[in-house]
Amino acid sequence: MVTFPTMTTDETEKEIETVETDETKRCRDCGFKNPSEALHCGMCGKRIPTVKKAALKKGSFYDKAIIAGEINNAFDFGYDTWSKNFWQLIGIFILAILISAVFVPITLLFGKAFWFPANILFISFMSVAFARIFLDIVRGFPISLTRAIGTGLMRMIPALWPLLWVMVSFLLMLGFFQIWLLAEKFLESFELLKGSSALEIFIFLWRTALIAAVLVPGTIWTLIFGMLAICRTVDMRESVWLAPFWAVKRLWRRLWRFLGIGMIHILAHVFGVIVCYVGILASIPLAGVSTVAVYEWIRLHGPGADEY
Repeated sequence: MVTFPTMTTDETEKEIETVETDETKRCRDCGFKNPSEALHCGMCGKRIPTVKKAALKKGSFYDKAIIAGEINNAFDFGYDTWSKNFWQLIGIFILAILISAVFVPITLLFGKAFWFPANILFISFMSVAFARIFLDIVRGFPISLTRAIGTGLMRMIPALWPLLWVMVSFLLMLGFFQIWLLAEKFLESFELLKGSSALEIFIFLWRTALIAAVLVPGTIWTLIFGMLAICRTVDMRESVWLAPFWAVKRLWRRLWRFLGIGMIHILAHVFGVIVCYVGILASIPLAGVSTVAVYEWIRLHGPGADEY
């Protein structure tokens, strides 16, 4: 009988407690130097292979929520991470609003021909910058506006590709909305039905069905798809052209879970608006951080997951 050597408990503990050197902190793919406790590269998101065994066995909060947990744990992790960075995120969001309030009117001074492309680029820049901030927070890096601005400038043009997909998705929903309303116009063309209570009830139910079955789910999935694709673009794990396809595939596999997550975000926004319009300053960053936490879980689990 052939026997295989086994490791004792002491030997296993020694392996888990392996001391990291300066070389283990640098990502082999992009060269970014990470903190010694980092589990993933802060620039490209790839797992740091030298800490794999130790990280998975030490059982940190990140490991339990993202690596070994479920998608719901990832969402809870996003909420907890957001609450720990509450005032910083509100401050950054207010700063973004102030910058937008200055930038948009200035672009109008150069004419409408300049206004549209300038603001599209601005939206792309802000999307990438916030994705960078949210990814850093979820991965345990300190918030850095310099790093967010740098990533926003570098990935602003590539991010236009997933943003184009988002805009096309909203246009398709708008087209479906117009087709849906054709039934109303058709019934209103009959003289006998005009002004009748039956027609009014039908229109109310028809529009309620439109909102519940198309507009709300479609908007939620489109926004979450956009965030997943932007995060993938920021991570630079493959060609930017593949980022939307990666996001669509992951979204499709967990369609109803994402709908539930989106409904939680909507409730948070509604509550934020009710609280004197101030709470939304917190609910929007909450939606961003929690969605990015779910993105982090998705890219590490299931078929086609990233190495970790």
